[in-house]
Amino acid sequence: MPYLPKKDIGSSGMSESVELITLGCPKNDVDSEVVGQILVDSGHTLTTEQNGASTVFINTCGFIEDAKKESIDRIKEAINRKKAGQIKNIIVAGCLVGRYRKDLEERFKDVDAFFEVSDFDSIKKYFNVFNGKPGVMDRYRLTPKHFAYLKISEGCDYKCSFCAIPGIRGLQKSRPLNSLLDEARRLIDNGVCELILIAEDSTRYGIDLDTNEDLCKLLENLSNLDGLKWIRLLYAYPKSISDRLIDIIGERDNICNYIDMPIQHVSNTVLKRMKRTYKRRDIEDKIEKLRNRIPDIILRTTVIVGFPGETKEQFVELSNFLMESPFDRLGAFMYSDEDGTQAESLDNKVSKNEMIERLEEIQLNQNYISEQVNRQLIGKKLEVLVDYKDEESDMFLGRSYGDAPSIDQVIQIDRPAEVGEFTTITVEDSTATELTGK
Repeated sequence: MPYLPKKDIGSSGMSESVELITLGCPKNDVDSEVVGQILVDSGHTLTTEQNGASTVFINTCGFIEDAKKESIDRIKEAINRKKAGQIKNIIVAGCLVGRYRKDLEERFKDVDAFFEVSDFDSIKKYFNVFNGKPGVMDRYRLTPKHFAYLKISEGCDYKCSFCAIPGIRGLQKSRPLNSLLDEARRLIDNGVCELILIAEDSTRYGIDLDTNEDLCKLLENLSNLDGLKWIRLLYAYPKSISDRLIDIIGERDNICNYIDMPIQHVSNTVLKRMKRTYKRRDIEDKIEKLRNRIPDIILRTTVIVGFPGETKEQFVELSNFLMESPFDRLGAFMYSDEDGTQAESLDNKVSKNEMIERLEEIQLNQNYISEQVNRQLIGKKLEVLVDYKDEESDMFLGRSYGDAPSIDQVIQIDRPAEVGEFTTITVEDSTATELTGK
């Protein structure tokens, strides 16, 4: 559940409550925080609870089939509540609207307004908010006070055949470095000690700017800011991970020795059909460089199984690679046809049952790898950032430098702790997805 301060943030007794629902990735989380600030500036009160809200604002995801279904289900649920007299207004925004606005407007007449991705100017006008400076992203924080996402760019220039993102969020558009540094300072002033850099492709940050700004320069400047204990990098395109970037990660104490590098596959034939612009050898070289130059680096990746034309042999090549050159963290997904993508028209589709079997094999193998890796940590000391208290177990939960929030494993702390503090624990027990320590 998102973090919301326990106070009335409306400007007067006339304010109404808005239930803000966020679906999808951390990039959507940031967009919702900007929307949240607009709602607050308009005199509304935010809530994550259904009871009492007069308006439901749904920030949708439309990236893959499961995400689209979840977004549609949430819209239908809100419409049922409106018809039952439980809420007055429904607003739908985000990626699903970016892809299917016309269809959504025709299908869901009970929705009061639709807004496309990051269309904050239109949302401001809708709520009669006219303050703020151009380019400044004021945010009403939905994450815990101690960590925040920093969206460094929007869109992507790559033409991966399976991906709808360029059609939804457009081509690469980097934010100026100074605006990012200003936002980072504001976040630090508000208690942030971990900053997580996100983008569609973080490694190409700055390539579209007329200035001499790139990811390395951004990381160096962020690293020099007082107050940041951890800086974490997500969504790094393998081909664009340079030697200089590797050196900066390894040299700077407050840049986590962690990188999220989605490879998607290792078969050269499949990679070519995916239009990923690199080959298996490039992935192997990159992994070797990262592990040799940063020995304690934690590598995360994602892979797709069942891409059109993926033969049994090509899947076995991927499965064997992930066992022989294991990643510390891994997410695996089944391919799904996405409207408007090149892969949608490719032949030799893999059956759903076959994709399920392949996904299960990858996940079982990764569970085994994770169990072995975590077992080796028993008896060792780890620095942990405490994220929250689990009310059911009465345990405090946190993460090491090797774990990003929501997507990686958690660490149970078997003693009283303070949310937002860094503490050192000795690992006493482990599973594939969890460590326990005092």
